[in-house]
Amino acid sequence: MDNKALWNDAVQLLGEPEVTRRFQRWIRGILNREIVKQNAASTDAQMRKQAEAILQDLNRRTGKNYSLTADALGWIKALLATNRYTVEDFYKVHEVKVMDWLRKPDMRKYLRPSTLYRKSKFDEYLQEWKPVQIPPTPKEVQARKEAEQKKADNAALVKKLLAKPWWDFPTWADFIRHCIKFPGAESYEKYQMPERVRRMRQAPEMNFKVLRGNSPEWAEQEYAQLKKEANNAVV
Repeated sequence: MDNKALWNDAVQLLGEPEVTRRFQRWIRGILNREIVKQNAASTDAQMRKQAEAILQDLNRRTGKNYSLTADALGWIKALLATNRYTVEDFYKVHEVKVMDWLRKPDMRKYLRPSTLYRKSKFDEYLQEWKPVQIPPTPKEVQARKEAEQKKADNAALVKKLLAKPWWDFPTWADFIRHCIKFPGAESYEKYQMPERVRRMRQAPEMNFKVLRGNSPEWAEQEYAQLKKEANNAVV
């Protein structure tokens, strides 16, 4: 009997809605079991890949040639499955125990998976690891000093530039050359000036024109008027 005939017999016996409901439930069960199976296979494959990397690191540090036996895989999987440890944690245990045991003939033999990956000891070994503090090179020290000195010099320069008010310059060109000395936009923004003066500063190619000796006449005249008004207000 083919599938179509089976379906028709089931429909005649139970009715199409009931057959459809049971079929959908059956298919969902198959799909769910397959998803769980595939996820488990994917997890196992990922853990195996991680375990191989872990053993490679141990072999590299110890000069040994440990292979991924069922026991070694089991010890590693048991630790990874707790979700408390990462592959990098295994590397840290390798680092600290190799440093401690490799040059001790009576302890060197314990640099092996059965000892290092014991659940009862792994966390204890891991806690022994501390980041290596690498002292800066002379070049880095010099670069740091130069950066600190530059920062101090800039701070002193900004303080000096801010001390002179915007109206205290003979010409607009002198004012522009003063503003150009600020070491950065952030420090320049602290310089107090009227909004009109700030907009004049932002005119197209204003800095280039002044530096080339072509300070715009309209800017010179307007600056003279604004500074006159400012000086009168101070008086």
